[in-house]
Amino acid sequence: MVGLITSLLLSNVTFACNSNSCSPNSEPTKGFNVKWFSYELNDCETYKDEEYMCSGYLEKTPYHSKCGVNTVNFKTGFPCNYNQENDEENFICECGCSGENTGWTCPCAPSTVSDDHTCYNSQKEVFNASYVYEYETSVTNFTMELTGYFKAPEAGSFTFNLGETDGSTAVFFGKNAFQCCSQDEVSVENPEIFLNGIKDHENSCNEKSIELDEGLYYPIRITFANAYAYSSLVFSATLPCGKVIQDFTEYIFTFEQEDEHCPASTTSSIFTSGISASSSILTTPTIDSTTTTTNGWTGSYVSTYSTKVSVSTDRKSTRLNSSH
Repeated sequence: MVGLITSLLLSNVTFACNSNSCSPNSEPTKGFNVKWFSYELNDCETYKDEEYMCSGYLEKTPYHSKCGVNTVNFKTGFPCNYNQENDEENFICECGCSGENTGWTCPCAPSTVSDDHTCYNSQKEVFNASYVYEYETSVTNFTMELTGYFKAPEAGSFTFNLGETDGSTAVFFGKNAFQCCSQDEVSVENPEIFLNGIKDHENSCNEKSIELDEGLYYPIRITFANAYAYSSLVFSATLPCGKVIQDFTEYIFTFEQEDEHCPASTTSSIFTSGISASSSILTTPTIDSTTTTTNGWTGSYVSTYSTKVSVSTDRKSTRLNSSH
């Protein structure tokens, strides 16, 4: 009898996942979803504003979107007018950096066109190209949002890192990115920034580690903005096994958002005898009636069997730990 009751309890355990993870039930597609928003040329203040990077950019309507982006990293070039007498003589400099005035330098300029590597044009001009995810648009002034779910391939400590940033980048993770099954509707109030990097800004926080559970999906959102000239973004993750990834093909996914693919969360009242899932029961406990309430998904997921005995376990929950 004892074994039977213990077996019954073990087969009906309620697992409650931390609100930083999600368990959508539709088939995922690989890659980030990306949206582009306009940004005023030469505005070097707005992208330093935390409120703008969190949600302020959403006040504008995106002018383009793309799905299936697996590699976040990019670096743009900028035209270099090497002939001071003729503006039409130029080449794309891939190795320069943003500057305030004319007379900036391009270290990798071919000696056949510029012995002193000087470029005589201003960088405070719009330049359109297809450097960013093969979409041709302004690469000098734009805002971009990337969203997806990071699937942890194993349990343990994951380290996320922002490398070179020319512009401004903010990374949001878990419930601070977006609510489960609301990838296209970022509506988080006062989200906490997980990582941030701003060009020439001393208060950037570009690396953190977090504990994740194997097989669970964690919302992630990256906001990037650039004001003028060059733009670049480098983002990577280090797995618990030590592997560093920059190609997220097997780690970032997107799910459909229809109601049938986003079941409501459930909460249940269970008996409170304090017995763990591994305990032996010598007498039949008094079991309270189970009640179930249904609410819209708020970022957590609980699976339960509502007409049977449920016992809470001490399963380790996701911990958000930070290390600089």
